Amino acid sequence: MSTSEERDLTRTADTPVARILQTVLRLDADQDPATRRMYPRHDLRLKGRCMFENMSEHPCESVNISATGLAVACSHPARAGARIVIYLDRLGRLEGSIIRATNGAFAVTLTNSVRKRLKLASQIEHLVSLPAEQRIEHRMNDRFVPDDRIATVAHGKDIRDAVIIDVSRTGIALKTTLSAGLGDTVVVGKRLFGRVARQFPGGFAIAFSVPVPESILLEGKAFVADDDRIAA
Repeated sequence: MSTSEERDLTRTADTPVARILQTVLRLDADQDPATRRMYPRHDLRLKGRCMFENMSEHPCESVNISATGLAVACSHPARAGARIVIYLDRLGRLEGSIIRATNGAFAVTLTNSVRKRLKLASQIEHLVSLPAEQRIEHRMNDRFVPDDRIATVAHGKDIRDAVIIDVSRTGIALKTTLSAGLGDTVVVGKRLFGRVARQFPGGFAIAFSVPVPESILLEGKAFVADDDRIAA
């Protein structure tokens, strides 16, 4: 750990995120120099969702990340030693084990193949090297929770009410009683077509067929269908 890093951590040593950062920096220090050079750690804030061992999902945000591990801010309690799956915007699915947890943050060591590790390292380097104007464009894909969370979702002739968990230009997560399998085509609201990308207790996440314009997302009216057949 460098002297500057130690000074930065000392100033915020009593915060949960600072304690987790101390853990991941110590882990980096324990790696051999070649590994540290190949998989450097970067400060990178990406929104996402964590799936814990009990299959519950909760919003989270990466604090920093390398191809071998990351620090995560999350309000849901975590347990050291537990397995976890994290879906981060623009990086996708990451799997690993929680190695340290405090109130509001935890550190994860990733379990992935050499091929996956090299791909992840390339993705991270690409994101941190983007010019400022391109970073703004990429942030349009960040997930957010709209003010009006009411939606409808249809699978064939079955259309149900839903509650929006979060949404981005490329997908949406919903709480709903609608039954749909992985890969099934569904319609959110008036005509936002997509496929079920993953399932979780009480709902599923949808990948839109085409990116949705930001203006439509912010307006929100496209999430609800005008249909008298809606079931609760």
